[in-house]
Amino acid sequence: MQITAFNTASSISGDKSRLHYLDIARALSIILVVLNHYDLVLPFSPALKALSYFEWFRMPTFFIISGLLYNFPKKTKTSEFLKNKAINLLVPYFAWGMLLESIDTIIYVSTESATSYSENIFLFAGKLLAYKLSVLAYGGHLLKPPVMTTWYILTLLLTIGLFTAIKLAVKKDFMVVLVAAVCGWLGILLSRANTDLPWNFNVALVALVYFTMGYYSKDFIRRINQVPRLMLYLVPPSVFVAATLIKLHQTGVIHFKITMFTGDFSSYALCLIIPPVFSFLVLCLSIVLSNSAFSKPLCFIGRNTLPILYLHWAIGTSAIAILKQYNIETSPLGWSALGISIPLLLASYLNKNALLAAMFLGKNSSRIFIKEHSDACTTITREHTQVLIPTKKVISRIPVENELSLENQTY
Repeated sequence: MQITAFNTASSISGDKSRLHYLDIARALSIILVVLNHYDLVLPFSPALKALSYFEWFRMPTFFIISGLLYNFPKKTKTSEFLKNKAINLLVPYFAWGMLLESIDTIIYVSTESATSYSENIFLFAGKLLAYKLSVLAYGGHLLKPPVMTTWYILTLLLTIGLFTAIKLAVKKDFMVVLVAAVCGWLGILLSRANTDLPWNFNVALVALVYFTMGYYSKDFIRRINQVPRLMLYLVPPSVFVAATLIKLHQTGVIHFKITMFTGDFSSYALCLIIPPVFSFLVLCLSIVLSNSAFSKPLCFIGRNTLPILYLHWAIGTSAIAILKQYNIETSPLGWSALGISIPLLLASYLNKNALLAAMFLGKNSSRIFIKEHSDACTTITREHTQVLIPTKKVISRIPVENELSLENQTY
């Protein structure tokens, strides 16, 4: 089958500005995230242990994709850009976080161990919820289920802020890359010192390296998308390198581990090599899939990764607890199917209401909650006369970025 350039993306959603192979790359990455989290609840069988290698690149791939989608704002719009980005990320972060933590608190205080507490049950619940919300604001690896998986949001926001600041302060590209590399090294040192920093600052320093890789790989990836035959020369050696790295790890020649949530990194040199190699293969696979029958469903998943990120753990663990009562074992496939399909159905419902979409999906959150009428006219009523005064559009050039649907796209 001949591989042709991806030039029919707009037929999927009618949005010609979207890079749908990046939607697909996000979809593949979030599927791997959901699947890998099954291993944290019910360890994989020996036959499925190979799936643990997905941890090598699934989260770095998200940061690389975010870098690919990042457009450096003009100097006069930097503050507006960062404000919009923060609102679009933080509004759904706290909306989902408060909802999940409230439900978790209600369930907890309903148990016998909690109700036997000597303090007034409502006062106890209030204090517990206040503590959980303070941890939610602090972020990092202090986050526990059911919001444990949301660490990425705050770390992404911090990474975007760091990269923007570096780009403003350093004009030459090679110096930006050098500063990012030094930051990554400092992030590894802080992580090894078991430093507990808000918003996983130490992890954000390492994530900055992958974000920078993505940013400066834009033309390269775009060229591959336009001329897919280049993959015939690039993919085989990349597969060989990836297979060799796995074999070296299996034989004990190298030891590589990267768990970004907990800041568990082995070799910095390997962190610079292994995740980018596998992420490149994910991007190439996504380009190929963008011309397949799988394109439309994968793009839908990729545009709705936010609810999947927030809900898959709670849905999966709840399903395991319910099915266990009937002696039914949950498989990795069942865990993944529930953790993806239910959030997608919920996202379809939330998308029907602009306010709910802004609160829980990060869609136009800044426009709705901060400058709701920025694209319209300011209406001034004087006595019985309405005077319409056009207002200037102040919107950062954020490519309704394909970013992890944090649909506005924020992943």
